[in-house]
Amino acid sequence: MPTTAMLGGCSLIYNPNNLPGAADAAPDVLVDGNPADLALEDVKPSVIVEGAGVGGSRPAVLVISGRNIVKQNTRVSITAGSGSARTPMLVIDQAQIEVDVDNQRLAVPITLPVDPMLNAGETIPLDVTVTQDGAPQPGKLTGKLALKGLAELVDGKLPAGGFLAGLSEFSQIDVKTGTIASASMQAGPIILRSTSSVSIATAISVSAAGREGGPGGGRGGMGGGVAQNGGAGTGPSAGTTSGAPGGFASTDVQLGTLGDPNRSSGGAGGDGGVGTGGVGGGGGGSIEITAAGTLVVSNVSSTGAAGGAGALGGNAGGGGSGGVVLLRAGAAATSGTINVSGGGAGAAAGRVRVDAGQAITMPACSGCYRGPMLVDPPLISRSARPQLKVVGKPLSRFQYFFLDERGAEIRGPFQDAISATGDTTITLPEELHRGLNQLCLLVDGASPGSETRSCIDLAYVLAP
Repeated sequence: MPTTAMLGGCSLIYNPNNLPGAADAAPDVLVDGNPADLALEDVKPSVIVEGAGVGGSRPAVLVISGRNIVKQNTRVSITAGSGSARTPMLVIDQAQIEVDVDNQRLAVPITLPVDPMLNAGETIPLDVTVTQDGAPQPGKLTGKLALKGLAELVDGKLPAGGFLAGLSEFSQIDVKTGTIASASMQAGPIILRSTSSVSIATAISVSAAGREGGPGGGRGGMGGGVAQNGGAGTGPSAGTTSGAPGGFASTDVQLGTLGDPNRSSGGAGGDGGVGTGGVGGGGGGSIEITAAGTLVVSNVSSTGAAGGAGALGGNAGGGGSGGVVLLRAGAAATSGTINVSGGGAGAAAGRVRVDAGQAITMPACSGCYRGPMLVDPPLISRSARPQLKVVGKPLSRFQYFFLDERGAEIRGPFQDAISATGDTTITLPEELHRGLNQLCLLVDGASPGSETRSCIDLAYVLAP
């Protein structure tokens, strides 16, 4: 989580043939670079995102590749590309520059403050320049890097009709008034992510409303007419007959996915008998709120609705089950009460997972699951197999994998476990790729492509 970069479209299967090749291995003979012959070739990633390094989040890290890069009064500058009217807001941590022993790579952290003048989806083309002692002229890259802007979710900018299903990404979330809610009839979960911090001081609700489920939740069934049976609800464990309540099909308290079967179900409509049956209650919705830095949220509600009362002697409908709440923070996480209760007698409760790289502060939450999260991982590693601290639910198992800057060479997934004290230290079983890596953690059994994984960028430059 961390940049909250998420992976997709890759076949993440460990291949023992994907071991370090010539490009990854340390050179047999170390040769000093010729600083007078500096040349730059590429930079990874190709896009950096507004908000990184703010609000407790990790800065971005750039890996600049080329020839004869030395660490002799070396400095990096980044400016708007030719023809751009924008001035990028960024801070380069010159003191943390690391140069690879073979003089082919330079890694540097970059902080990208929230810029209210930068529109959502707007990009600023950037030029990258490297200067060093002994070079008669700087090395320069043009057209290889861009800064991407995101919207800020602040007071007065909540969508009037509620959030639509799917991912909504922001450079900052800071909401003190209004209600965080979904638009009606949303088929999938609401996902709110910030590249910096999240602060929501107002109510958050994705609960069912009558027969209608919350976002991604099951719908209640129709009540039966005179002498007719009520209709079944929808969802993975829907009530099917005679006002049966909605269940929760999955025993996966880890929430390895926000899709089936980890979502709510609606209750069945009541039988009509001599009258009219009540409708079944909808199931609570699914919501994820992720901060790359600190996260503070108020009360979160994702409850199922009670079934409707029958009329003229008809039977009541069954209640819907509770929904799903996933909160994640790269740093500390604080929340109010989280309510995922079912809508009445027999309706199942939902699921709650809270991940954080630092402390979690919240009311008692029986059944809440703490997923794995890295604790203060480095931006740049001089070790090919660094030791990394992971926190999570005591005695739980987790997985992790990492891949290179092209997304082509994947190592893992590997298995490990959290100790009884709630943390563990892992040493990577395979070497990092030279240059930029993306390292991802997952709960045990989750698909490597799961939307509930947490990923960071980590640069590796070989130590002399």
